Amino acid sequence: MTATRLAFLLAAAGCGGRSSDPAQFIPAQATARTALTAALNAWKQGKPTGAVPGTSPSVQVVDETRPHGQKLVGFEILGEIPGDGPRTFTVSLETDNPVGRRTARYVVVGRDPLWVFRQEDFDKMAHWEMDMTHDQPDSDNSKESRK
Repeated sequence: MTATRLAFLLAAAGCGGRSSDPAQFIPAQATARTALTAALNAWKQGKPTGAVPGTSPSVQVVDETRPHGQKLVGFEILGEIPGDGPRTFTVSLETDNPVGRRTARYVVVGRDPLWVFRQEDFDKMAHWEMDMTHDQPDSDNSKESRK
């Protein structure tokens, strides 16, 4: 992803600032790891995606691949993936409903809020493929159209 594209995506996500340097939206490693830990602990506590309560700076989670009702039993942050773009971490996830263990990548960008994206969601956003209604309750019209 080019630096210009990253800067545009972050500005569109509400992270606009005076500088055009996209590096301003790449948090320090410790800050990014803390945000990711908060996001995963919120999931472990049964919280949905979106705003993580009680975080400062605030943390927002985007994870379309997480099935509604899936529980996180445990996780281990295996490490940061080196690169010149946003902070990206590999995480081992242990889930229930369905039971399983798998590895996932998470991307952390922003300042306040800090955005924690599942890698697949970050890539979709970068290519304008995001389903912006994923976590919104069904409307009466959409329920009717599925019958």
